[in-house]
Amino acid sequence: VPRALVPVEAGDGAMYTALLPQEEQVDVLERLDFVLRNISELRKEVEELRSSLQHLAAEIVGEVRSHLEETQKVTRRRRFPFPRERSDSTGSSSIYFTASSGAANTDDGESEGGYSTANAESDYDRESERESEEGEDEVSCETVRTVRRDSLDLVNEDETHLMLDSSLEEGLGQLLQQADRLHSGDEQEKREGFQLLLNNKLAYADQKDFLWRLARAHSDMSEITEDTDEKRSYASDGKEEMEMALQKWDQSAECHQWY
Repeated sequence: VPRALVPVEAGDGAMYTALLPQEEQVDVLERLDFVLRNISELRKEVEELRSSLQHLAAEIVGEVRSHLEETQKVTRRRRFPFPRERSDSTGSSSIYFTASSGAANTDDGESEGGYSTANAESDYDRESERESEEGEDEVSCETVRTVRRDSLDLVNEDETHLMLDSSLEEGLGQLLQQADRLHSGDEQEKREGFQLLLNNKLAYADQKDFLWRLARAHSDMSEITEDTDEKRSYASDGKEEMEMALQKWDQSAECHQWY
């Protein structure tokens, strides 16, 4: 029903009234108010969902970090059940030195050499332990960073989809241009164009411009093939491609042209 206003009286002092009855106007306003309330509630739900995803990502990172730290502690206890300190290595080297000098007090070089060897072995064990701990810390930090990146990807999933869609569209445009160029060439180029489209069918099977070009390539192959069975096979496959395309885009002139 039009909502134009019509004058009740002529002249400059004319009064205007709406064609809609007052009850219908009230009903329209109530519907608009209901729509606005729903939009506001939907925005709140979206914000709450986004906040929940961020909290969930933070909890996942914290749990993974705690698990990694506990795993590292267990691994270290299993690998080194008795911690080795500097005093232990010094004591063991002193005992070794006393024993070697007391057994035969003829060669100070051997006793001195025995002291150096025991001390070096203890230092080597401690250095190995330190390097192992540093390596495990680096692995744990990298794992936490990876989990954090994965959790952030959950929040930015919409942006990722937009980037992928843009990349696919750009690749599709280049692919279609190359297919058109090969279609205009000789038999060998038409074969190459058919194979090119066939190789990309999995990625662009839901694109209208790709499907009718694939059907056109089937038609090209049917024309240049001499074997009768192959001609029928190419024609049948191209028809099936167009039937699928026409189910979605029945108004497309290109789809009807190559059906």
